Amino acid sequence: MAKLDEIKRHLWALTDNLRANSTLKPSEYSELILGLIFLQFANERVKQVKAEIRATRPAGYEITDNDYLERGAFILSPRTYFDELLKLPRNTNMGEIVNNVMSAIEAKNEALKGVLPKKFTRLTTDSIFALLEALKDVSFDIEPDVFGKLYEYFLGKFAMAEGQRSGEFFTPPSIARLIVEVLEPAKGHILDPVCGSGGMFVQSARFLHNHQLNPENRVYIWGQEIKEEMVRLCRMNLAVNGLSGNIAFTNSLYGEIQDLWGQFDFVMANPPFNISGVDKTKVMGDNQRYPFGSPRVDNANYLWIQMFYSALNAKGRAGFVMANSANHARGSELDIRRQLLEKKAVDVIISVSPNFFYTVTLPCTLWFLDKGKVGTDRENKVLFIDARNIYHQVDRVHREFWPEDVEYIANIVRLYREERVEYRYGSQRLQETFPDGVYADIPGLCKVITLAEIEAQEWSLNPSRYTELLTPPEKFKQAKLHEIAEIQRGLPLRSKDPTEKISIVNVFDLYLVKSRNIQDNGNIDIKSLEKVDFDGADITVPRNIDKKYFLQPYDILVATIGNVRNIPVAIINDELSENTVFTQSLLRVRVNAAVADPQSVFTFLRSETGQQIMRSYASSLGGNLPQINTYTLAQISIFLPNSSHTKEVNVEELSFLSQVVHQLKNDIVPALDKLAEQPNSQAKVNDPQIESVAGRLKELAFLLSPPSLADKVMNSYPMPIALAYRRFLEAKFNVYEQVSRLKDLFEATGFFIYNVVLADALQRLDPNQYRIADKGARKAYNGYSMSARMDFVDAIISIARSNNGKDLFLTELIQSSVVPHAKELQDKFRNQLSHTATPSESQQRKILKRYQPVVEEMLTQLEFLSAYRLIRVPSFHIKKGKLMYRMEIYQGVMPKVDEKENGSLIPIQAEHDHIVLMDRDDRILDLHPLYQLLANDATHQEMHLCFFKQRKESSRLLEGESVQGAFYVELDGFDDFKLYD
Repeated sequence: MAKLDEIKRHLWALTDNLRANSTLKPSEYSELILGLIFLQFANERVKQVKAEIRATRPAGYEITDNDYLERGAFILSPRTYFDELLKLPRNTNMGEIVNNVMSAIEAKNEALKGVLPKKFTRLTTDSIFALLEALKDVSFDIEPDVFGKLYEYFLGKFAMAEGQRSGEFFTPPSIARLIVEVLEPAKGHILDPVCGSGGMFVQSARFLHNHQLNPENRVYIWGQEIKEEMVRLCRMNLAVNGLSGNIAFTNSLYGEIQDLWGQFDFVMANPPFNISGVDKTKVMGDNQRYPFGSPRVDNANYLWIQMFYSALNAKGRAGFVMANSANHARGSELDIRRQLLEKKAVDVIISVSPNFFYTVTLPCTLWFLDKGKVGTDRENKVLFIDARNIYHQVDRVHREFWPEDVEYIANIVRLYREERVEYRYGSQRLQETFPDGVYADIPGLCKVITLAEIEAQEWSLNPSRYTELLTPPEKFKQAKLHEIAEIQRGLPLRSKDPTEKISIVNVFDLYLVKSRNIQDNGNIDIKSLEKVDFDGADITVPRNIDKKYFLQPYDILVATIGNVRNIPVAIINDELSENTVFTQSLLRVRVNAAVADPQSVFTFLRSETGQQIMRSYASSLGGNLPQINTYTLAQISIFLPNSSHTKEVNVEELSFLSQVVHQLKNDIVPALDKLAEQPNSQAKVNDPQIESVAGRLKELAFLLSPPSLADKVMNSYPMPIALAYRRFLEAKFNVYEQVSRLKDLFEATGFFIYNVVLADALQRLDPNQYRIADKGARKAYNGYSMSARMDFVDAIISIARSNNGKDLFLTELIQSSVVPHAKELQDKFRNQLSHTATPSESQQRKILKRYQPVVEEMLTQLEFLSAYRLIRVPSFHIKKGKLMYRMEIYQGVMPKVDEKENGSLIPIQAEHDHIVLMDRDDRILDLHPLYQLLANDATHQEMHLCFFKQRKESSRLLEGESVQGAFYVELDGFDDFKLYD
């Protein structure tokens, strides 16, 4: 395995270099690379068959073409051998020669006609030789499935490079493996009507191999694919995995599977989600393929689902990936889902967390149908599994199931079906979860629901609606939202007829709040509110507006339609005009203050857990956009602080309170009385007396309630750390999310310290004195861990100790223990999460209890960062005839703006728009290119602060991420890394 991994890395480095130095698109060069892998496979398989025949046949036996074909090899002529290509001189036109080799192989092998790529003239001769040299050591001696695994590895890499389009041809192997393990395709006909590159077929073959069965005489493969180049990829993929099948080039929504409807034992698929533009004229009336009718919406999800159902025979099983929106889609789609459930075909529904698919972060659901369960104890039941907390984090944005995860989930299904479980990968978790070895409902993980119960939930197939583990954290209680609040839909508006005249009674300034006025921080953007122009408005406002539509302070607003990230939630403050109404795009939650604190309700609804619960009850609109109404919002459960406890006041606290009273009585109140006696004309904005009293009040407030670590971090630490800390706090209702966010917080803090020290070394420190041996850590090469980066920081600090740290920009690092804490967290905390099975909930709580204090101690050690300012270099503009400069400050969770006249400008020696760090003495450290302001399509071109993560030498790129975690970016400034070599 080590040798295969080494070959993978070397080959991908060559491919990455090819990508960086050619005009080829990923879809173009991927087919060429995979073609060369196939060529070496064909070469090695022929050699393997020759050895087998010579070992079993008499000397002198002449091997025939049929000997090769019978043993799953291909017919090669001497000039088409991979080995022969390597013997050619380096001045040969290799592109043309490889094209001819591919054509010659196709001519000798009917099954490969039109399959192999023939565009190698688009590669240079040197590139082809480099790839051939890298592939020459790949052989079956490494492991029996070496070519299949290599092919799968490159398909995954190319899918990542291809971006959004990758979902059309590549299903993540761990998803395909789980579908196969649940279906158990031991024998029969298999159909994938959207087969892409054939991953489902490959995983089916591996399932059979794992059970000591030969795929060739047990399964028959049928595939359909709408893209011709994918048909070629699929056929090559089958070939390198020793499989054959009928792969057709057709559109499965219309194209016929020749008289095979109702004939398949297994259907498995990953159809494209939410596609529109289906030709309804070709769908209407096709009752064989779509027996429950055509959905009225322009969305093919329920066409795919019906197709999979119709292809199955009377005992057949299907497993497929589906958009979450299909679980609870309404209207005509709900009617189709009802019919499917009433046919008793739905067997298992599994929810999967986000980030399993390359570049597509949305979660998905796996549906499993089983026509054979009719007449069994399961016919009126459906098993729901919430697997969102079961995964391994591959990197910052990608997740996968490890073999033990797949086995664990599949074994839950086997227990439910009363089948024999498997322990190939240990499955210790199964024994812990089901100690008696029989299925049982486990809150938060799995639950068996009857069809009657599903009907009561409007035929929803959303697993979290049934399996949601609603256990309030310590010191919290649970309540239904309708028990503590009144919920109201907003004011309905309609377009005005141009000829219509409206009689307005008691005309006043009226403002409208719509869902688009909700900001990301949960406030209402007052400046953007629409003021109604009763004469010229395009909408009709009722003459007598019911008072229930007018907003009050502490009303909570929830958008009826969410976005791909969240369902917007806001709370009303005192700044809003009393003549403000909310429109039908919003739901108002008016909390009964006698039983609950509106702020606590608002905090919960905006939390990760609150958002998940709302989504589980929401229906869908336009793909994956959640839609919620007054009824569904009223049903959700929320967590509220349990404030029933009382606290005894000790002597020290009484003494402290007496000090506060003394200061109020003898100092602050007299000063306020004296100010009150002054005429208004004498009171000035900058009056020293006012400033003095304000200062004393501030001191008193600090004395009464010294800021917590959370207050300090979120108000005054650099934004990359502050935002990560806020996300950690918002995850307090879900321990899995808490642990994940704690890891993110540690990494955000570690990257900030490393990047600042790296910038210091790049720009300020004497390279002769601060010479560090580890070139990789200095230049942040790809693959360097946080531990290695902290070694670099530690080395810089060690040198700086000779003059008490005065050389460093962050001189306070000398006195801190940040580096040891960071290395401990990397080695014991982050690595534990990355390289072990997903811990159980109780284990997660132990992890949190052990490592949260370490992270918080690291943050406490960095309190000196509050005295620094992360800023954007000032921009200039004219305001009321004066030259002003605007400085954006990125301290705390929200950017702040400092606008001053030019006369008070602090001279800053840095490029315009660079992000710099400023200390107490207004010295600056330019952090470009490590921190940059960038926009992205995912944020609708809104500027985000982005930070540097790694430097890729092969592609000459800097890779980074927005501090909000919204997107990955490629940063400018690769050549700015001019640290000593």
